[in-house]
Amino acid sequence: MEITLEQYQNIQRYLDGGMDAAQAAVFRQELETNADLKDAYAFERELREHIGTVHEAEEIAALNDLPGERAGADDDFFRDLIQRSGAEWRAAHPAGAASRAGGGKVISFTWATAIAACLLLAIGGSVLFIHFGGPSANPADLFAAYFKKDALPADSSPMLAQALTDYKNDKYATLQQYDLENLPIAKGGDDQRQKTMELGYYYRGVSWLATGEPDKAMTDLQWVIGHAQTPDLVWKAQWYEALALLKTSNIPAATELLRSISANAHAVGYNHQAAALLNQLSR
Repeated sequence: MEITLEQYQNIQRYLDGGMDAAQAAVFRQELETNADLKDAYAFERELREHIGTVHEAEEIAALNDLPGERAGADDDFFRDLIQRSGAEWRAAHPAGAASRAGGGKVISFTWATAIAACLLLAIGGSVLFIHFGGPSANPADLFAAYFKKDALPADSSPMLAQALTDYKNDKYATLQQYDLENLPIAKGGDDQRQKTMELGYYYRGVSWLATGEPDKAMTDLQWVIGHAQTPDLVWKAQWYEALALLKTSNIPAATELLRSISANAHAVGYNHQAAALLNQLSR
């Protein structure tokens, strides 16, 4: 099974939630028409569940700086095991690592599988303490790894212009002090007021997380979940509420919310992040 380097990078971006809605839709369409890409995508998902990304496996396979309580001769053993398996595979598949005509560099997932198998075989017979797959399951570490404040929308509310500009510049006091319950009547009537309140509560909730105040964040985010008429804001508020719950070490509630987000096909990007975070919490 072979794909180009660009296709492999797209798999990583999709699973990491790094694509926007349009890019994700194009990627999913390509999955339906490209059997090699679909197989590689399924392989990468399974690999992440067990030992982290292929990139991490390659780093471990390199054994430049193997952590843990085994060293010296064991390093040589692991390195030799992996190199021998790779040599055997390349001898049997001389065209496996070649470039496709007219395409980019080809990634051979049979070789990646060989690396993973070697590592699992070696680790299965050894007492080796290596951490696979990203940050630890400590709630504070996971929050720090997954929290990133949301960018501002292209079309915002004039009433929140200064507050959101300050938010963009990591200055949160203006927004946090804004009286969203007593907004003045402005042009646009109830529709504009609703939009202003949705954006205000949402970004204020995110700002509370940025300043380390998860309880205040949950209050604002729950308003969005219960009152917002913009679907995207609802599931994004759910994501940040899950992070707030994680920050307060309420793992059962965070897990329940993350499961809901991960199953939401419309929550593009966030659903994959939720699935990855669930995987970390299950360790």
